Amino acid sequence: MEQTTTNTAIIQTSSEVSATHPRDQRAKLKARTDARAALKVLGWLTTQQVVERLGVTSSRVTQLCAKGQIPGAVRVGERWLFPADCIETYLKARVLRAEQRQALKDQHRLKREAKAAEVKARGWLSTDDVLKMMGVSRVTLARNCKQLQGMQVGRRLYFDPAVVAAFQANREATRREKILKRKARKAEREARQTVTQQNAQKKEELRALGWLTKQEIEARVGQKMYYIANGKRVGRIVLYPPDSVEAMRFALKRHTDAPLERRRWYYPDEVRTMLEKGWLTATDVRRELSITPELLNALRTAADATGAEGVQRVDGRWLFDPKVVEEWRRTLKTSKPERQMGH
Repeated sequence: MEQTTTNTAIIQTSSEVSATHPRDQRAKLKARTDARAALKVLGWLTTQQVVERLGVTSSRVTQLCAKGQIPGAVRVGERWLFPADCIETYLKARVLRAEQRQALKDQHRLKREAKAAEVKARGWLSTDDVLKMMGVSRVTLARNCKQLQGMQVGRRLYFDPAVVAAFQANREATRREKILKRKARKAEREARQTVTQQNAQKKEELRALGWLTKQEIEARVGQKMYYIANGKRVGRIVLYPPDSVEAMRFALKRHTDAPLERRRWYYPDEVRTMLEKGWLTATDVRRELSITPELLNALRTAADATGAEGVQRVDGRWLFDPKVVEEWRRTLKTSKPERQMGH
């Protein structure tokens, strides 16, 4: 009892000196040195002695002091001093903590084992069983763990066999569906390739026989054709026989040379009535004036804007009065030298 009182008095004296003389470094150092010397005389241990007895590093001893795990440790200045019986007390406390931790571990282990036994009794599968059953890797199993509704027991997972079987059946069905889709796409791709090759071969054969495209026929005839007979589609293009050029030339000549009465049979009644009165169609006007469709459209638009009655649209067709056509003829004949001078 007297020794404990003496130790407390020495420590308090050191603290009072530090607080009473905060600026006097010599006094503080002397007080701390005297306190450490007095405690050593009373059997207190230094940090190095504690390190040697416990078999740990000095930093570990400092950590234990800061956590308060070494009872009775006192800091004097920048050094720690320990009572003589602190080692025995610390070791007893450490053994007690180790026993408590071990008891807690045993308790948790017993709970896990009981729960694992209960789960296995219900027929649930372990992770290894599921891996063998599904034939997948652990990464795939971890990715689909939520869908499999796994139950964690400690560090292990257990799965319901019904859920695993349903997931496996769904997975197999999805895999078969993907395989079928892949085969269907492959077959479709091969079919397209076959058709493309056949079209290319057929196109080469027809080209060798002299078949022409619509653009080539129009270039040779010299006029845009709205319909050409006997066409044959090969892939994305349409080819026509070699005699289509002569057939189109003959049809154009026959249509141009035919009398007006013979070409009016396919017009509606209202249009036929206007034609019988002497009105002309757009084709007749272009032939008589020898103008392009663009120029005829410009003349028609100008006449329509002025409200002329000589230009009418009947049943979707533009009809022109011969008087208006004659006026256009005089206008074009007058403006022709001017256009030539302008050029």
